[in-house]
Amino acid sequence: MNGLIKKVLAAIAIKEGIEKIQEMRRPKRSFLSRISRPIFFLGLAGGVVYLQQTGKLAPLIQQAKGLAGSPGDPSRTGIESTNGHTASMATSSSSV
Repeated sequence: MNGLIKKVLAAIAIKEGIEKIQEMRRPKRSFLSRISRPIFFLGLAGGVVYLQQTGKLAPLIQQAKGLAGSPGDPSRTGIESTNGHTASMATSSSSV
């Protein structure tokens, strides 16, 4: 066998051996830490499906939209809408 081929094979074997040892020394994640994220998302999805099936999801969504306020909501922006025109609340109420 050629001397160069023997050196290349020896170098590859040493490299693989070092990688194997480093992998064995690397700490493993615990079983609980590996399954906690999928369990969380399955529980979340199950909760959404349950709320949808019982009819309680739509009122929750409407309540969340009400708390966030829509972009055109005059009560959130301080702008009053009249016939497609906008005027600030201060100018529309101070016409005395």
